[in-house]
Amino acid sequence: MNENIYQAPEAKLTDIEHDTDAYFFVVSVAKLIIMMIGSVGLYGIYWFYKNWKSYKFRHEVSLWPIPRAIFSIFFAHSLFYKIDTALNDNNVEYDWSPGGLATAYVIFSLCSSVFDQLSYREIGLPYVDYLSALALFVICYCLVQVQKAVNIFNGDVEGSTNNKITFGNVVLLVVGLLIWGLVIVDMFFRDWLL
Repeated sequence: MNENIYQAPEAKLTDIEHDTDAYFFVVSVAKLIIMMIGSVGLYGIYWFYKNWKSYKFRHEVSLWPIPRAIFSIFFAHSLFYKIDTALNDNNVEYDWSPGGLATAYVIFSLCSSVFDQLSYREIGLPYVDYLSALALFVICYCLVQVQKAVNIFNGDVEGSTNNKITFGNVVLLVVGLLIWGLVIVDMFFRDWLL
């Protein structure tokens, strides 16, 4: 036994924040759908943040992932095209339309915001609530298509490295389910409550 009892223990240090093997954020499609729908779309902010953070880390560029995630409608085209460029540069085959998906994402995100504002002002109820929920499903569809490209590019088609629901995910889902509960009560039981 040649251990020096005064030497600090050695451990393999890894950067927990960054998956150094992933150029973009890997997540299973099933988890993405559950998190997007269950969190009323809030997971989308995290999804954009993680993708921009991975891109920043891998390419060592100066950009701010948090504002790009919060204001994703202004940066969706850029991110989707960066993913497409990475696919093309590495000869990875994936048939998709990054521009079309980004445009659909932006349009339906804006529509969802407008519908939410109309609902808040009690204009067009309950139809604007239905349209807002429908917009969330279209937004989710767009992100799922992009996620498939990301997973293929990273060599994890199934997203198995990130397919488990974590404690943080559960917290976000609880918040989302509370919001869904309020939305459902408002949509179907508004007359009874007034």
